[in-house]
Amino acid sequence: MGNLKESPGKRSRGRSRSPSRRAKSPSRAKKSPSRTGKSPNRASRSPNRSSRSPPRSTRTAKTLEAQTVESAEAKQMIISSRRKQSKSPTRQSQRVIERVETTKLRATTRAATSASVSASKQGDIVPAETIAFKGSSKGGRPYQFGGPLGVVILMILAPTILLLLNLVCMKGSCRMKSLPPFPKSFAQYFDWQSVIIYTGWIFLQLFLTVVLPGRRLEGQTLATGSRLSYKCNGFLCLLVSVLSLAVGHFLLKWPVLCITKKLAPVILTAIVITFVASVILYRSAANVEPARLAPGGNTDSILYNFFVGRELNPRVGALDIKVFALLRMGLISWVALNAIYLMRHYKDNGSIPLAPALIAAFQVFYVLDALWFEETFLTTKATQNDGMGFLMMFGSLAWVPFYFSLPVRYMLLHHKGENNYYMLTSVCLLQVVGYVLYRGSNSQKNIFRRNPFDVRLAHMETIPITSKRILSSGWWGLCRHPNYLGDLLMALAWSIPGGFSLLPISHLLFLIVMLVYRAKYDDADCLSKYGPSWERYCRRVRFRILPYIY
Repeated sequence: MGNLKESPGKRSRGRSRSPSRRAKSPSRAKKSPSRTGKSPNRASRSPNRSSRSPPRSTRTAKTLEAQTVESAEAKQMIISSRRKQSKSPTRQSQRVIERVETTKLRATTRAATSASVSASKQGDIVPAETIAFKGSSKGGRPYQFGGPLGVVILMILAPTILLLLNLVCMKGSCRMKSLPPFPKSFAQYFDWQSVIIYTGWIFLQLFLTVVLPGRRLEGQTLATGSRLSYKCNGFLCLLVSVLSLAVGHFLLKWPVLCITKKLAPVILTAIVITFVASVILYRSAANVEPARLAPGGNTDSILYNFFVGRELNPRVGALDIKVFALLRMGLISWVALNAIYLMRHYKDNGSIPLAPALIAAFQVFYVLDALWFEETFLTTKATQNDGMGFLMMFGSLAWVPFYFSLPVRYMLLHHKGENNYYMLTSVCLLQVVGYVLYRGSNSQKNIFRRNPFDVRLAHMETIPITSKRILSSGWWGLCRHPNYLGDLLMALAWSIPGGFSLLPISHLLFLIVMLVYRAKYDDADCLSKYGPSWERYCRRVRFRILPYIY
């Protein structure tokens, strides 16, 4: 009975299972007193054992307490180090709030998607993915530029305006009020020397792009799940191109400056090549898988698709045609034309006025910056969403070089503002402010799109969406498109020395119209993509381009 009192659990269970054991094995009953005789000795030893070391439960509690204290201290050290690194005392709580909001948004998106799928199965609505990818005004993305009729008008009007503006500046007058007599002979609009000059320039840029070394970078993830590789050697291509022009003109005596007398046939050659290249791009897009097509260029209208471009990233081997057209032919040709205008003026007059030289230097610096930070172009909307069609091809081969160089050409012919040092000082300050805003905002956007958790952006606020974040502080807390504002400020600096004449200021007017339209379209596109998150961002950042005005 003494054993029953000491261990009631095990002993009682054993006897209850086999009550007949005591009758069958009397020897066990005899041995039990000896066991009970040992138990007092064990009980008498237990006080000594407890005095040597605490019980196991006490030791476990102390160990857990020590571990809790250590983990709390370690957690506190981690939080304090993160606060020091981000320089924001509420960064940890902000991340927790953003995670909760992101989870809620994902749950809402899943619920909406499942509801739309179930409804589409019943025949009530069309899935959202089909509408967004179709891109026509019949259901989904609305047409831009006035639809098919608008793009036909633009394809006729834009080349005509470009040619007329350059014809106005042909013979030294460069004034819209007194138009010079336009050439009536066909030979003055087309000659084979102009074709050879322009096509030779294209092949030179192709050769330099392929041969010259450069960094290999990967672009953003495409709809197919893959990432394209790009060779960034635009800065080196620009240096070699300008050096080739200088060597050809001064040492080899190439007729480089004859372009100033053959602008009309050279521009017409660029326009013809634009149409031919756009047709080839449109035909080649027919063999491309749907995931590689641009969302806005896959509509029901052939003319509209031809204008905005069907394929997102057309390539010939490793050569990306979009990057080549925009950053090589567009920007480098712009710098080359400015250099040719300056050399022609120096040859004819023996000097170069200060104002056009300063504006040309600003524009060259703008292009140098774009090619030095060429990797930022890989995260722009033009690379990720816009197709490669007539619009982008004409802008790269003809509009950017021959239209953006008009302010320098006008000032060389009229010597505007060359002795007004107060005006030139204000122009320099405006250029610096515009460049800082332009480069700072683009760099923040590029870093954030590549890695939203980059340490350099740890102190900045974001708004969570379903799979990404929206940057809502820094330059992007000033207005929704700070890079557009920087572009406009620099364009204003380039136009001021030309006075109030229409030709030098037309570049600024064109940018205002284009960027205001682009900002409205971008906002509508982001609203359709991000929904309530974009509305929250718009409530926080109220102005599109110009703070407190627009």
